[in-house]
This record gives sequence, C-alpha cells and structure tokens, in this order.
Amino acid sequence: DVFAPLLELEAIAAGSWYVHILAVHPEFRGRGVGSALLSKAEDIARLAGATRIALIVEEANAGALKLYLRDGFEEWTRRPYIPFPESRDQGDWILLKKEIVK
Repeated sequence: DVFAPLLELEAIAAGSWYVHILAVHPEFRGRGVGSALLSKAEDIARLAGATRIALIVEEANAGALKLYLRDGFEEWTRRPYIPFPESRDQGDWILLKKEIVK
C-alpha cells in the first residue's frame, strides 16, 4: 500500500524522461550541486530526444520542492503520502514536470 501512490505517479509520467532519485549530501547543499545535477539530467534527456522531464518529490521535503520549482518544474498531479511504519511525514507525493526546450 505504501508504494501504490508512487507507482500511480510513475505510470502518469510514462513517456517522460524520469529522474528516479536525486540526492545531495547535507554538507554540500546550498552550493548549486542539486541545480547542476538537474541541468545534467535535462541535457541527457534532451540529447535522447525527450520532450519532458519528470520527478516525484514528497511534499514534506520543502528544500527539494523549492529547488525543483526554482528550476522550472511545475506540479503535474499528486497522490497522498501513505506513511510506512515509524514515519511521521504527512502530505502528498507530488509529480513534477518540466518541458524540455530544444
């Protein structure tokens, strides 16, 4: 049940260049590393002929959500976050997309 919302969002993103995981070690955050990784992913997607790049972020991850929106991603749709045991997070999983300019 925990993964059902993520699988639904991934299915909606079918046909997009999908970024599955993007992470920056805490000591390197705020230095442009996340933006550089997104730029590289977009470059690779563009070279592969993709017209859209997509990713999923947890609403509770405010820093990552801010990064993606600042980079030009926009909300596509969302699904409820289903907590796994011991999780205290709340909110939604958000599917974001960005059209690739050729």
